[in-house]
Amino acid sequence: TIVNRGISGDTGLKILARMDGILATKPKTALVMFGINDIYNGVPVERILQRYDQIISILEAQRIKVVIQSTLACSGHICGEKLNQVYALNSGLLKIAKQRRLKYVDINKGLSDRTGLRRDYSRDGIHLNGEGYATWYAMLRPYIKS
Repeated sequence: TIVNRGISGDTGLKILARMDGILATKPKTALVMFGINDIYNGVPVERILQRYDQIISILEAQRIKVVIQSTLACSGHICGEKLNQVYALNSGLLKIAKQRRLKYVDINKGLSDRTGLRRDYSRDGIHLNGEGYATWYAMLRPYIKS
């Protein structure tokens, strides 16, 4: 069973506030990815990384396997300088994953190019379309037990 706890417009702070509800689903594995909404709300990358660290600590305290996903890049022509913040966040996430010996899935390898989210995977340069979701799922499939 897969339980999606992502909410449109969600931020790290909002996720922290509802961790009890997330833990109530009793997950064995948590595929964690957030950050773009934080960036759009002006949250500094360092604070986003601190919130990742808090969320991971809560999950691991419950013996939940954590898989960190890179934050999905937006299209550079849409989000401009924010794309560099996404890259900085993803660099920090990779460091967290290495330090904590967690799996890290760089979803941007399959969905983005040097200018950000590929146009064929998104209508608006921020959100995935059906083909984008299918590509993302294929990257996550190895981490989802059947």
